Amino acid sequence: MKYLGIDYGEKRIGLAFGDDQVKIATPFMVLENKGLDKVLPELVEIFEQEGIEQIVVGVPYSLGEKRDGAGGQEQAVLDFISRLGAGTIIPIARQDERFTTAQVDKLMAGEKYNKRNRDAIAAMLILQGYLDKL
Repeated sequence: MKYLGIDYGEKRIGLAFGDDQVKIATPFMVLENKGLDKVLPELVEIFEQEGIEQIVVGVPYSLGEKRDGAGGQEQAVLDFISRLGAGTIIPIARQDERFTTAQVDKLMAGEKYNKRNRDAIAAMLILQGYLDKL
């Protein structure tokens, strides 16, 4: 099965590929988030071209006490998942993405890397966390 990991952000959306044979996620690309009306068709095209069978979206669950409803970035990601689910029949799984940006910065410490690529690397970490549980 071929997976696409997604790190959704208001400015950029990081993407990563993986499969259930090798169980290793790799960064793919970063899309500029020019609004869901423009991004969703781009994502559907990627799903079709790459033969994606499962989508894994990172959700920044809130820390601390559980409360009713989500807020901020968590709500934006949940809204994205809802819109994405309405436009595709591919199953969508949610994966906790708390601290992925900090993990990327730690992984790349001392390395020169384009911070724009951070979103694709974060998508890789999100997807790898999901694949590790299979």
